[in-house]
Amino acid sequence: MNNGKETHTHMNKTPMSGYEIRLEILKLAKDHADTAWYHKNESSHQIAISKGNEHLWVPEKDDRVEETLKVADLFYKFVEEKK
Repeated sequence: MNNGKETHTHMNKTPMSGYEIRLEILKLAKDHADTAWYHKNESSHQIAISKGNEHLWVPEKDDRVEETLKVADLFYKFVEEKK
């Protein structure tokens, strides 16, 4: 029983500043880029193992910084869009 008091903490938060929004978008984009890079590497590594070529396997080019910035830009444009 909540005695009529608000129990949802998100209702009590103050609005995020532009800086906080951009920081959250950057975090989301970094997580996205890290996950994509990990899965690319894991996939190519597993293929190399299955073909008996593990000793020839080389990790994918680490383009996470560029990918993070590209994805962050897309996310931010989406957030800014007014419809």
